[in-house]
Amino acid sequence: HMYIPLSLMASLRIPRTGNVLVVNTNNKELRIGPLIGVFTNVESGTSPFGSKTGFIRQVINTGSNRSFSFAFSPRSVNWIQETVSGIIPKEGGGWTRKTFPLPDVIYNRLSSRKAEKSAGMEGFKNRFVQRGIPIFNWSFFDKWVFYHIHCV
Repeated sequence: HMYIPLSLMASLRIPRTGNVLVVNTNNKELRIGPLIGVFTNVESGTSPFGSKTGFIRQVINTGSNRSFSFAFSPRSVNWIQETVSGIIPKEGGGWTRKTFPLPDVIYNRLSSRKAEKSAGMEGFKNRFVQRGIPIFNWSFFDKWVFYHIHCV
């Protein structure tokens, strides 16, 4: 068990109290997390992810007893400070925004091919990969490519 004062939690950008994993990586640092970023389109209002709001809440809450998860959009990343302005569910309902370090892993849930093919998206995703941050569900399946991989 590890007990961290609330003031230190705020400084370290630990989003909430509760159970997570703590790993001693090299006897000089502790890794708290994992920190999972759900990459998606963010809208404004009480349903920040439009029709996907319930699904995103479910994804973020899954595994919350062993990890930290938040949702974010491309505009949420501050590459200079290596932080992300992410959205997490409030306990009583609704959503709140908090600042997180760059995530340990990203789950891509962009909602459309158009958003995924927009200018600069490939470079944006590659910036995470260059920092050693893997992205799952990299892109929509292209039916023609899928056909050639599995049928030709």
